[in-house]
Amino acid sequence: METWWQGHWENVDDSTFFFSVGFRPVNEIMTPQFFTSSRDTIYTNFYLFSTVESNHRKRFKVLATSEDTYLKIQEIDEEYIIVYGPAGTINELESKKAEYKKLPFGATPPFPDSVLIVNNW
Repeated sequence: METWWQGHWENVDDSTFFFSVGFRPVNEIMTPQFFTSSRDTIYTNFYLFSTVESNHRKRFKVLATSEDTYLKIQEIDEEYIIVYGPAGTINELESKKAEYKKLPFGATPPFPDSVLIVNNW
């Protein structure tokens, strides 16, 4: 089973910043999309172009995005992830990282969950 870390994640160092993962149709295929946001602004919204590297044992994926950038998601456990990027090159990923904690069930998300799942078939 593929892991895409769906839902909203709060930045551990700055609780006003979020990373969110949802899905949208791209060429009739439901494709992961990624958001960075605060409670009142969505800063980036891009979707998965391809998986560059994946290691299920080490629980990470390096992804190429629709914005010609790279993203790495490293799962620490079910509650925490580290997000590297977005970055222009894979080599830049390590310099752009932040730890995020999964928003608990019932917590107020930074934007409605309906934005995460776009279903305009």
